[in-house]
Amino acid sequence: AASVDGTRLYAAGSDALTVFARDAADGRLAFVEAKSWFAPQVDCPLTPAAAVIVDPEHRFVYAARSGDAAVAAFARDAGGGTLVLDGLE
Repeated sequence: AASVDGTRLYAAGSDALTVFARDAADGRLAFVEAKSWFAPQVDCPLTPAAAVIVDPEHRFVYAARSGDAAVAAFARDAGGGTLVLDGLE
């Protein structure tokens, strides 16, 4: 999923949500960070992501997994843009 402003690209796999910065001039991607796919402390098995959505204000990134009803909400730090797991519903 891409942020509305096109500055970030979020890609999810079975064990991480990876964040890339996107250069507006040429579209090149640069690695920013990878977040463990769902926190191990909540005891969720690794399963692929079914969907990743960025809210229109680019404050949160939501990731849903296939095979269960869990959705991870990552808050985006306004200063540095890094993600913090905000909750798992």
